[in-house]
Amino acid sequence: MERKTVIGFLTVLLIILIFGVYLSISRDSLRSTKTPGSVKLDVPYISQSGLGCSEASTAMVLKYYGYDASQKLVKEEIGEFFEELLPGLKEYLPKSHYASTVVHTY
Repeated sequence: MERKTVIGFLTVLLIILIFGVYLSISRDSLRSTKTPGSVKLDVPYISQSGLGCSEASTAMVLKYYGYDASQKLVKEEIGEFFEELLPGLKEYLPKSHYASTVVHTY
């Protein structure tokens, strides 16, 4: 065989081997991240706009619990910074006719 053919064959074989190892590691890491007895929650996804990860994630949790929430509403009614969210929720939830909801800060 020509030297170029052997090098090409070995290169393809090396790529296949590396890809196989990658797939094996990926599957093992996916299995190990599942905690026994864990439950996957059906939390609605809200795509964050701008740098609003705090508002978007808060809106997702509020929607999960039945509130009509959006990133814009969270920013306007509750606050746009992480430090404002818990105190803001304590004020917003009773105003929004969910008076029985209690938010604990620790």
